[in-house]
Amino acid sequence: MPVRRAFTLIELLVVMGIIGVLMGLAFPTLKMVQASSRPGDWVLDAFAGSGTLGAVAHQLGRRFVLVDRHPEAIRIMRQRLPASTRFIEMPAPGSAS
Repeated sequence: MPVRRAFTLIELLVVMGIIGVLMGLAFPTLKMVQASSRPGDWVLDAFAGSGTLGAVAHQLGRRFVLVDRHPEAIRIMRQRLPASTRFIEMPAPGSAS
């Protein structure tokens, strides 16, 4: 029998998020961005996770800033967001720069 690896919590949340988007469950984020901004505006998510707000903002023509310190979340955002997305990595607080 093949060995199966366990999924991380972030991976499970991303899969759930992708399924949610496909099923229209990202609708609350879409409505929030539509109601609170106009095309070309900036939106900010300081705890970005898998990047749902950025994906919705891009879809609606908004610019976005996403912040997250979890390496797995950043890896997922790199895969999920458009290739033209610019990522800026900062050293963790207290680490040598």
